[in-house]
Amino acid sequence: MKRVHQRDFIPDVIWPFDTETDTCGTAVDRKVTPGKWSELVSADIPLVTQWDDGAHTGPEPGSLASSSASMPGVVATMLAALAPREGQAILDIGTGTGYTAALIAEAVGPAGFVTTLEVDPAVAAAARSNLERAGIANAEVVTGDGFEGWAARGPYDAVHVTCGIRRISPAWVGQCRPGARIVLPWGTDYTQHDRLLTLTVHGDGSASGGEHGRRSDSDLTRSEAQEVIGHDGGFAVGLRVPDCFVDPASTGEDAVALWLYSTRDRSVAYAGFRDGHAPDIAEAGPRSLWTEAAHARAWWVRHGRPGPERFGLTVTATGTRAWLDRPDGESWAL
Repeated sequence: MKRVHQRDFIPDVIWPFDTETDTCGTAVDRKVTPGKWSELVSADIPLVTQWDDGAHTGPEPGSLASSSASMPGVVATMLAALAPREGQAILDIGTGTGYTAALIAEAVGPAGFVTTLEVDPAVAAAARSNLERAGIANAEVVTGDGFEGWAARGPYDAVHVTCGIRRISPAWVGQCRPGARIVLPWGTDYTQHDRLLTLTVHGDGSASGGEHGRRSDSDLTRSEAQEVIGHDGGFAVGLRVPDCFVDPASTGEDAVALWLYSTRDRSVAYAGFRDGHAPDIAEAGPRSLWTEAAHARAWWVRHGRPGPERFGLTVTATGTRAWLDRPDGESWAL
């Protein structure tokens, strides 16, 4: 089997994504500017390959990036966590260009097999062509909902998930052998900071694990309010307050304002802070979102401000629980 290269899987038209500014540039077409295209494909950056499920046309970015090629550095980190071995059967969720499926197929060798699931028929068809052209014979592209997995090829020795996840599918666990590894980028609704999780499947049909490479409540000050949306504090709040999104409405040297909202029941909360002033709080809907977030922040402080690496998840057929430090310690349903 010949060695695969990412450039053989990238389409002619791509949109480079700037991770520093969270913005996407205009399209680069290999047929028009081949040098620029090659430069971008060789860089350690994400590349959007499809907008709005293929409905978008034109060089400007669309509304929603519906398919992309991950940063090569991220791909390498995830495959290191997956640790595929010769002869394994692996389920790959989110085929995209087919490049990561090809890398896994190389790692498991002719005695192993990769089943890769892609929900978009056009993207799946392009990936099949890419894999065939690259000479990858031990990988099958299936068009379907990745959340349901693909039991026909199971049981699997590992599951590799390329798309950001907010709910972990029990089907992935159920279609694995005991000891299998599930690697996925996971996060809460509250922040955009996903964590790379590695779960191990147990003989009782559950899976548990944590971050790969583990390392009056309403009377908050302005700096404490910023902690609520900060990296570590925000992750903890997201775990404690389900279905809650945060939007920093405005910030300044002496002020910060936050909007919290729930898509489930349309609850909304506003919190405005200025140094030396009591916070201005306004809420509507059945939930008191600011109170929930403030209580979660207070819980985080009481427990020593734990970072994301101290949290983990246990997944069973009936749901997912989050825990602090160890699976048999303090836990709560998500």
